[in-house]
Amino acid sequence: MKVTNRTIFECQRALPKLARQPLVGKTSYWVGRYVERISRLIKSIDAERMELVKKYGTKNDQGITVEDDKMPDFTKDFDTILDTEIEIDIKKIAFEQLGNIQLSGEEAVALSFILEEPKENA
Repeated sequence: MKVTNRTIFECQRALPKLARQPLVGKTSYWVGRYVERISRLIKSIDAERMELVKKYGTKNDQGITVEDDKMPDFTKDFDTILDTEIEIDIKKIAFEQLGNIQLSGEEAVALSFILEEPKENA
């Protein structure tokens, strides 16, 4: 499936909740594999973000800070990274296979690229 780095990066808060959900059999296996793959991609995107922080930032007592005058360039470059489309080997999981998982609307949207829409009567 093709997704953008932005889609991957924006699911990082909801991903641990999915990973901790007790699931049955194959669903548990595939969710675990997907979480592993997505987590590696998130780390890679974050490493690229940190390179941009080093490029546009200045060192201070708290580490490296991107000053306001450099923020537009930083944002433009990071948006380019986030808007890059990638191929990821993931098939959607039926929402009903996730048992009684409780997701906020924000979490459900963030994970929608790996979840099939729930059936209307479910």
